[in-house]
Amino acid sequence: MSQLSKIVDYVNPFSQVKASERATTATNLDLKNPKDWVWFINNGTGSIPVTPENIFKLSAAYACIKAKSEDIAMLGWDVIKRTANGREIAFDHDQYFLLHDEPNPDTSSFDWRRSIISYFMSWGNGVSLIERNRRDRPVAYHLQHPNTFQAVKEEGTKEVYYKDFLTGEVYDPFNVIHIKGFDFGTGWAPSPASLHKAILSTGLSMNTFGANFWKNGTHLRGVLEVPDYPEDDDQVELLRNSFKEKYSGVEKAAEIGILWGGAKYNVLDMNMSDAQYIEQADHTAESICGIFGVPPHRVGLLKRSTNNNIEKQHDEYVQFGLQPTITNLEQEVNRKSIRLSERGTLSNRINIAGLLRGDTKAQGEFIDKMMKWGVYQIDDAREYVGANPLKNGIGKRAMVPGNMNPLDRLDEVIDAMIESKLKAKADGNSSSTGTE
Repeated sequence: MSQLSKIVDYVNPFSQVKASERATTATNLDLKNPKDWVWFINNGTGSIPVTPENIFKLSAAYACIKAKSEDIAMLGWDVIKRTANGREIAFDHDQYFLLHDEPNPDTSSFDWRRSIISYFMSWGNGVSLIERNRRDRPVAYHLQHPNTFQAVKEEGTKEVYYKDFLTGEVYDPFNVIHIKGFDFGTGWAPSPASLHKAILSTGLSMNTFGANFWKNGTHLRGVLEVPDYPEDDDQVELLRNSFKEKYSGVEKAAEIGILWGGAKYNVLDMNMSDAQYIEQADHTAESICGIFGVPPHRVGLLKRSTNNNIEKQHDEYVQFGLQPTITNLEQEVNRKSIRLSERGTLSNRINIAGLLRGDTKAQGEFIDKMMKWGVYQIDDAREYVGANPLKNGIGKRAMVPGNMNPLDRLDEVIDAMIESKLKAKADGNSSSTGTE
């Protein structure tokens, strides 16, 4: 392979370059190495590199990752068992405690889920090692950092295995929980930082520009023009530094500049309005929301949201923003943690019902409809609002229209109604006969 081909392969985010080789940062670049020259090309269009770590410096990206990961992490996660009477939570299953409460002794379920989904959203891959006992049952889930842990696909056999490049350990896929984005057949997904360099680099550059804009002052931007060029470069630096020291910075923005000796100050750059800085910042933030599948209102961008459409946007976010990631995680855990003999009767489920309840009025209307048509029993409705079941099992009865009769006595009620009508008709006929 030629040197150019090697460099192109290194730049390509879909190539099978090891994570340990790709994990280059600005602090350990060797400018004598050609691969490090193209690192700047591979990590951004501007002077600021775009890496999974750096995108957390973008407020919109940070807010999206935080919102989505915590929205999923706060939901109940249960092991569900199918029974003759329907479904019930399998509290006694060995995976219930790990998923619902404590994946490992050092981590809560909330923190574990938030972390693995944050890795998934920023690095493109969320990885956790499964610790198993002698019976091959999972007893703990341990997070791994995707910067040093990667799936590798053998060129010949196409088999996938996982490798920790810090320790050199190799792991069977059966012992790894791996949620990922588009992997393009490689087994390891590229990060959003590599797929969306342009828009993310724009956001990072605008952050730096905005900081420098205020740091250096919002006025007196330009060059000093003097009649005669100073004989000594030190004099140039002295003039520049003294002027910058006196007038640069936000706290000196309103100072009155004084020049002497025929010097002039010429403004050269555009102001923030001319550069449409605010408009570009809004566009960048909305584009980042699109990348992560989070509606703008969820991260505080309310420019296009109203009271009429924000609830609809929320429902769409739950269904099309959260549900795919939830399904990704649920199916991966089912594959690796539920026995083959249990498939079909047991599964894990992250309950999103709480996110779809709406306001109090919408909840009342929903419960009313579900009870009116016999879908919910009284105890189901009480559980929905967080209340305890009724005593003696009297809340385990479904109701249907017709003065809300018990479903199991519906035939009796109908027979009684028919008998009553027939009796009334017979009484009416007998009365008319007696009168004649």
